[in-house]
Amino acid sequence: METAREQSKPLPAVIRAVLFASLASILLIVATALCVWQNVMGETAVYIAIPLIKAVCASIAAITVMRSNCRRRVLFAGAAGLLYIAFAFAVYCLMSAEFSLSASFLLDMLIGTAAATLTALIIHMLPAKD
Repeated sequence: METAREQSKPLPAVIRAVLFASLASILLIVATALCVWQNVMGETAVYIAIPLIKAVCASIAAITVMRSNCRRRVLFAGAAGLLYIAFAFAVYCLMSAEFSLSASFLLDMLIGTAAATLTALIIHMLPAKD
């Protein structure tokens, strides 16, 4: 059993996860834009790609938290997915210079939390490496 000294704090792990997921989100959005620009995929495919990118990046945030050594990693992994969506929404609002809270934001929060929590639960159920 690990002692309290060996366990890391959850807040730095969550912040690191949100920033890492945001970086992954930027890279995936640029890759999607390049695919549309090169006519690899149609413009309507973006409506499918963006929610998938959000779910994948929320899962990346969960994986980052699950690799930390903090207590209640599954709980904080779900919180990291939620905070990633909130951070992405805040960046979007700053870039577009408008703020509108809508049902799509609530749906994005649900998708991010669910994807992160499910990823964390799957990782938690996997057998530990020795």
